Amino acid sequence: MVVYDCTSVLVANKVDLDERRIISPKAGEKLAEHHGLKYFEVSAKDQKNVEVPFYYLANEFYKLYHERIETTRSMTV
Repeated sequence: MVVYDCTSVLVANKVDLDERRIISPKAGEKLAEHHGLKYFEVSAKDQKNVEVPFYYLANEFYKLYHERIETTRSMTV
């Protein structure tokens, strides 16, 4: 059986509504860390950091892809 690691993120949106915040950034980071996730805060309204989680995931998947290629190559040699 093959088990694959899955890179995931926790994204907090609407950080522009700071006065209505229920979860602190520290609590969000702690929750993400507990579940093995990377934490990001974004504001779609203000277009703040919206692309950052996507770039992070793309980069992590790219690295994982190349690691798997190297593993496959080393197994066939």
